[in-house]
Amino acid sequence: AVYFGPYSSNGDVQINVGNGGAISAVLDLLTAQLAQLYVRGRTPTMSLFVNMLRPAVPVPGVFKAETWVEKEEGGRIVMKAEFSNGEGTVF
Repeated sequence: AVYFGPYSSNGDVQINVGNGGAISAVLDLLTAQLAQLYVRGRTPTMSLFVNMLRPAVPVPGVFKAETWVEKEEGGRIVMKAEFSNGEGTVF
């Protein structure tokens, strides 16, 4: 579970909506941690692509962040992650 407080809101555009940069940072941290556990060593982020599907609301609020290993190819680990409300709505 991830708590987004009032200061992680995208207040420049819309109050009470999760900031895309904060969401991306959480997903980057989670995938990096899982990758390090997976290889039992250091794993730098080679690239990060985040596709925002809809506004993350409400902020402040508690969200569910999940990550998993999608595949390995040529010494690289491909990770996937989702940021949701925990009830089926993926942001």
